[in-house]
Amino acid sequence: ETELGTHWPTGKLGLRYMTATGDDYRAYSNGQAYTRAVKGYYEITPGSYTGTRLYFNGGNSTVDLGGGLGHSVNNTRLTGLFVDYANPSKQTVGYSGGLYQLQLNHAIPDNQGHLQRDIGVEWDNMMTLYLRKGLRIQLEANVLLPGGAFRVSDTSVPNSRKDQFLQFIGRFVYSF
Repeated sequence: ETELGTHWPTGKLGLRYMTATGDDYRAYSNGQAYTRAVKGYYEITPGSYTGTRLYFNGGNSTVDLGGGLGHSVNNTRLTGLFVDYANPSKQTVGYSGGLYQLQLNHAIPDNQGHLQRDIGVEWDNMMTLYLRKGLRIQLEANVLLPGGAFRVSDTSVPNSRKDQFLQFIGRFVYSF
């Protein structure tokens, strides 16, 4: 995982690149290629790719890192722009956002047999309102425009029908 950008005392802005190895596609004569166990980085969430994470993060129990669709980072490459701003000492507003292109390192076949790499484009937004020490409200609005390699789970076949995902989440977070 690599970040290139600028930072200041209350935030940072830049480019982010992440890649994770893992399973490549292997044809199975019985059509069961997607029922095998996934190896590599299964259910490990990316390091600095925090805040809203629409495609990943489903298995992460950390409350304030966003809600995701539950995919692993296995065989995935993420490239994009991000901005993070927070000033909790001043009890004001924070923002975390990014625009990311998600692709597979190794192509997989869709339900029509065409090899696909493009998972899609993800646009993440999370605003944090600091109410008082230890208490904050987080509001998320995320969009995922699926590509040909998008699949509902890590073991399912990509479908040719691609509907846009919209996700809205609100939560109170209290730390003591």
